[in-house]
Formats: sequence, C-alpha cells, structure tokens
Amino acid sequence: MKTNMKNMIVIAVLALTWAACENKSVPKTPLMDAPEQETIVQENTEDSIKKEVENQIRAIYLKMKEMDASDMGLDTSELEKAVCSAEFLQLRQEVAEKCEGARSSEEIFTDEGWHWFPGIGTPELIDSIEVAMIQQDKVEARYVLTDKLGNSAPQHTVLVLEQGQWKIHDWIDAETYPAGSYLDQIKAFLKMKEGKK
Repeated sequence: MKTNMKNMIVIAVLALTWAACENKSVPKTPLMDAPEQETIVQENTEDSIKKEVENQIRAIYLKMKEMDASDMGLDTSELEKAVCSAEFLQLRQEVAEKCEGARSSEEIFTDEGWHWFPGIGTPELIDSIEVAMIQQDKVEARYVLTDKLGNSAPQHTVLVLEQGQWKIHDWIDAETYPAGSYLDQIKAFLKMKEGKK
C-alpha cells in the first residue's frame, strides 16, 4: 500500500514537472508576434529614412556654400549634376538643347536660379526640416533657408532615392511656377517647343 502511494506521488510529481516544462517551452506563434514587430520595423525604417533625407538636405546646402566660397564660384549646373535626380538632369539637358541658338528671351527657359535662391542669397542656415513619405524611395521635404543677411525663405522639394543616395527631383512652388512645380514647368516648356516644330 505504501509502495503504491509512493509510486502515485512520484507519478504525480513527474506529471506536474513535465506539464510545467512543456508550458515553458511553448513558443509564441508567429501570428502573435508579427503585427507588433512589423509596426516597429516600419516606424524605425520611416524614421531612419527621414533622418537620411534631413542629413542629405544639409549636405546639399553645405556643398552649395562651399562652392560659393571657392575660387571657382558657385555654378548651379555643376551643383545639380552632383545632387539632382537622373530624370531632372535629363530634362535640363533637353532644355539646354532646345534653347541653343535662341534669339529672344521667349525662346529660353530659366527661372534665374529661383529654385536654389528663392529671393535670398546663398543659404547659411537650414531650419525646420519636415520630411513626409510619398513612397519608400520618394519624399517631400519642407524647410526654411536663411542667408547671411538674415533673409529667410521657405523651400519645398521632392527627393528620390537613386543608387543609395537621396537626390533633389523637383521644387514645388505654385506661385512661381504656373504649372505647379519646376519640373512641370520644364515639361510644359519642352512640350511647347515640340509644338512649334
């Protein structure tokens, strides 16, 4: 009787121990973890993208400042080659070709550098940068530029990711560009030139 009782106690203890171990070793299912982890990854990715874009905007205007202070002076077309998107540069090249041999100001496309200098001198400070995602490889950025005389102007650009680097793709300013943006204005000019052939 005592042996049976001992055996039953041993079996009961083993059963409880086994059950406790089994419960501890049961992993959480992927379905339980997935939504939480996915949200964290997306937030971190979006935050890191915004930080990359902010750093790139500061680097672009630092490059402009350095070029302006150099012996060669600031050449915005050279700056654009370094910091603008492939599509933008392609359209600018088409514009240059269409304007060759122009005999009047109506035959030339220019905003007189307004997209870089919206009524101010070379920017010294870049403040209040706000980045909004359009797609994983395309963002809008709004920021304020201030020159050495303290003149400030808002700037609104679109940047795209090309070969691992954020490049300025467009400048948005509905008041300055009737077509809505600098890129749209370029396209409208090229379309007009095509129509005159």
